[in-house]
Amino acid sequence: GRESERVLAPLAGLGATFAESGHHREAVPLLERALALERTQSGLFDLRQQETLKTLAVSLTALDRVPEAQDLMIYRVRAAEKTYGEGSPKVIPAVGDLGHWFAEVGKTTEARLIFQMALNIVGASPFLKDPIIVEPLRGIARTYMLRSSYPDVWLRRGPAVAARTLDQEGEDGLQRALRILEGDPNTPMQTRIETLIQMGDWHQIRKSPREALTYYERAWRHMRTA
Repeated sequence: GRESERVLAPLAGLGATFAESGHHREAVPLLERALALERTQSGLFDLRQQETLKTLAVSLTALDRVPEAQDLMIYRVRAAEKTYGEGSPKVIPAVGDLGHWFAEVGKTTEARLIFQMALNIVGASPFLKDPIIVEPLRGIARTYMLRSSYPDVWLRRGPAVAARTLDQEGEDGLQRALRILEGDPNTPMQTRIETLIQMGDWHQIRKSPREALTYYERAWRHMRTA
């Protein structure tokens, strides 16, 4: 039957396959149907729809249906808040995804505000060392890197001069993320490596290859030992 729960996994799987292979027009109707089934069977705020929402938003963005995609990404945060509570650290992954989406579509100011919101959930203390804040810290830096690196035609807001400037806030956030990762032996090695590479990229954008090389070498040493 078209509304059977057993139809859901094939629908979502086929939609995701189309999305990942770049066939977004084919992906959207399948994912929309899967989302409707998930909501009918599990309720509007059930977290099992999170992945479908995210994949559907990616395809809608690729088709330049940005307002619709934005609504879905915001809805993911609302669903997480409904389940865990607005101040729960468990909502941070959904908040981080929303921040990254804003950055990808050129809304870097909104992206930084969202990442800052994630940091505010766990507190603003500069001494906080919880690994959960690593992704928001990296996200803030990434918004500056995207704004500075992409062609001017990609930038949808603000003057081109401002777009070429890297802010110290981003570098400070990356340094803090590295201290947290390297101070906690239980953090994933892959995250440490990616953060070191991002720090190297930051210095490359600043035209400081000597400083960049230091971080790339550290990342390479971790990769070899891992």
